[in-house]
Amino acid sequence: MSYTLKNCRLIPELSGQHHLTIADVYVDEGKIISIADPDSHTAQGIVIDCKGKTLLPGLFDLHVHLHSEEEIMPTAANHFTIMKKAMQSAQLYLDYGFTTVRDMGSTNRVSHAVREVINEGLFIGPRVIGGGKIIRPTSKENYHAGDSFIREVTGHNEMLKAAREEFAEGADIIKIYASGSALQTSGVPTQPIFLPEEIRAAVTIATMEGKKVAAHCHSREAINMCLADGVYTIEHATYVDDEAIEILKTEQSYLVPTLTPMHHRKPNNRDPKDDAILEKKLKVLAEASSKRLRTAYQAGLKMGFGTDVSIHSFSNRIGIEFKMRKELCGMENIDILLQATKYSALIAGLEGVTGEIKEGYEADLILMDGNPDQDLTVMYEKPAIVFKNGIKVV
Repeated sequence: MSYTLKNCRLIPELSGQHHLTIADVYVDEGKIISIADPDSHTAQGIVIDCKGKTLLPGLFDLHVHLHSEEEIMPTAANHFTIMKKAMQSAQLYLDYGFTTVRDMGSTNRVSHAVREVINEGLFIGPRVIGGGKIIRPTSKENYHAGDSFIREVTGHNEMLKAAREEFAEGADIIKIYASGSALQTSGVPTQPIFLPEEIRAAVTIATMEGKKVAAHCHSREAINMCLADGVYTIEHATYVDDEAIEILKTEQSYLVPTLTPMHHRKPNNRDPKDDAILEKKLKVLAEASSKRLRTAYQAGLKMGFGTDVSIHSFSNRIGIEFKMRKELCGMENIDILLQATKYSALIAGLEGVTGEIKEGYEADLILMDGNPDQDLTVMYEKPAIVFKNGIKVV
């Protein structure tokens, strides 16, 4: 099916520096075919008058959990229920304009199944990059999901085995836990929890597979250890220091900050005592991350865009990641938009495929009612229209 999106407002930085600010975008067979002056051609296919609204590339969220331990109670939930909830999550991400998501750990590796259902055309959802189960060291932190969501390893050999098995099960990327958790009461975010040889084992297997490793990292020591051993993306990056920033300037590895969880809302099923501990912990982390990520941003680092929050609570938090990057880290509107599109496409290995509005790119597009490069609050609302691979889904 073909469409002409008439009278779209384009942002040059997100549109290959196209000279037109108001243009018609012609989409056919899933691709952006042409970008033209509205008065220079005859519109083809289904015509949608965008009336000067801003057309953006589809958004990326590089840190999601299509189905996580928070949703697994009771642990006896059957595979059908888990798959159904994960598919609902995928659909909601698309509704909110996220046309590509990178799953950083899901129950029973359900993200792989959702990915395949979408790729086979049985269900319309975002592009899914699957991360399988999270690999973390044996530790005191208490996870309710058990081995359905996390696999524990101790030592070099167990890491080799776990990494091989995760890739064999279909992982596009593997995620390791290199520092303590912020959202577990027993976790110590400033504490590294993997040994260098364990991290190197994961990277060795990923490299052999032609794939990458992402690492949950809050602590300075864990971040630097992961960068030294070849980890590709540093998730959260709360205490990223100047040494790490210098390494990251080479663009061999990238930061994927996730500020949204700092906007803490008390779940109904959480013990009040635990809630008080987490609130105190998250306040400290929010202060540290805003300071350090501001420094990383001012150093000119390209960063990815991640939220690390269940999409089912997204209606209460829509736009929070955009808002916090601006207000806490002093990032400019256009740079945050680049992080959510072009830079994340680069990090995800999709540069030249999606992430910009350019001829020949996949037609992953969202239409926003306003000018988000001038007023970021536009991104606090759902898109007026969403296209995924040339299919109008919203």
